Amino acid sequence: MVSPSIDSGQACRTIIAGTAYPTGLGIFKNFISGFGLIQAKSIFQENQVKYYWRVVVEMWNIRMRASQNIESQEIHISGAEGIFEENELSKMLGIYLKRALNHSRGKPDKIYFTIENFKQIPIKISPLIIKNLICNSPKEARELITERLLNLNITKDAILHAFSIIDSNKTMRGAAIISATKVLRFDPNIERGIRVSRLGIDRESDRKFNRILKRLKINNSRVKEALTLASKVAYHVDVKAELCISDDPDYTTGYIASKELGYLRIANIKNSGDRKGGRIFFINEGADIFELINYLEKMPVLVNFENY
Repeated sequence: MVSPSIDSGQACRTIIAGTAYPTGLGIFKNFISGFGLIQAKSIFQENQVKYYWRVVVEMWNIRMRASQNIESQEIHISGAEGIFEENELSKMLGIYLKRALNHSRGKPDKIYFTIENFKQIPIKISPLIIKNLICNSPKEARELITERLLNLNITKDAILHAFSIIDSNKTMRGAAIISATKVLRFDPNIERGIRVSRLGIDRESDRKFNRILKRLKINNSRVKEALTLASKVAYHVDVKAELCISDDPDYTTGYIASKELGYLRIANIKNSGDRKGGRIFFINEGADIFELINYLEKMPVLVNFENY
């Protein structure tokens, strides 16, 4: 049995010492080290194994949101976020600031940063499988999207409801949560939507992820962030599928995603220059909306590509 003692007052230099027999200790060691937060070393003493763990990193969440005031309305320009180690914070703040100041939707007059230290160990999940589809026009893309979503038992009414939200002139910062079977919307603030947050890529497998994307010729931050978000969303038991069309006028590749479909990138999902877009989550009948929103917005999740 493992009996760890933790001095919580020393954050980055906490010593966690435990004594256990190999079987029980192995379970505990795998559970903890699996999150990529600590390193372990062992000292063998007769029939017993004594393990000492030392916390070597703290995880931080950076969230950026940029907006522009137009006719007394705050219009969303861009956003980004990730989970990083402390020594990466300065670099990532600079990258996110540059992105906010050079977005195709325009130059913001307000840029908001939130930097949060995690008190909760992130869940580790596997990514969705990446697939690419080439469509020749937005009409063809919507026909394909409709076909694939119908195959997931999402109704035609629900799909048309999703397209009507995307085609609206109102740009949300977040996503709409809608029924997969009826014309119903569940996010409490339809002007804002639900912002999927506290997500990132596990650092231990980040290099492998980069190699995969490089081989597919899509190694850029936009794809990495979208796949990370789609994987977190699809992991929840009550999310049936996601549809995403960027509101960036220069970006014409969108996606649909689900546990069954994987991460299905669709080229020519809209015409170049079109500023409309949005993100839609189709959810199961009877889903606990409060629990779902709490998971999407508050639960820290790291996507791990080690077994991809």
